[in-house]
Amino acid sequence: MTNKIFILCVLCASAAIITGCGIPPPLAAENPYLAGAKEYETSGDYDKAINEYTLAIGHDINNALLYQCRGDAYAKKGHDDLAISDYTRAIALHPEFYFAYYSRGICYRNKKDYDSAIADQSRALELKPDFAQSYCERGWSYHAKCSYDMAMDDFRKALELDPHNNKAQKTKDTLEKMIKTSDPQE
Repeated sequence: MTNKIFILCVLCASAAIITGCGIPPPLAAENPYLAGAKEYETSGDYDKAINEYTLAIGHDINNALLYQCRGDAYAKKGHDDLAISDYTRAIALHPEFYFAYYSRGICYRNKKDYDSAIADQSRALELKPDFAQSYCERGWSYHAKCSYDMAMDDFRKALELDPHNNKAQKTKDTLEKMIKTSDPQE
């Protein structure tokens, strides 16, 4: 997964925390390992960030955001299975945590488990129907499964919600061309 997607994940999670939509309570500032974990993650030292998040979890074992954060660090290292495990734990602790479903869905897509990716993005959209990025992610999974009409519907919805999403626009345009050239009636 590219760094841009992960930066987007961090930005979306930050925005979601501020708005309070489907996100567990904020991380406890008094957790002595949290600042170091975030600092290491920001600098790209994911091994140290994971270690610090693990220590932070030891101090606050029932905090879904800590598992989300550690899962993000694992995902940045390309350890999708470990990330999925942490996202699953975050969901178990806070079943309405739409961003954990979104993040886990990305990892499933990376692993080419498109059905699980679609299921997670669909659940994220049930919890937060205006989350354009989940429409994009689900659309890319539908595209990978050659379900082009469903992919097109998701990219259209993503663009309706976020008209400036260039990647969604390019994918939608490509899909339109593919569908048009494959339709013998046109």
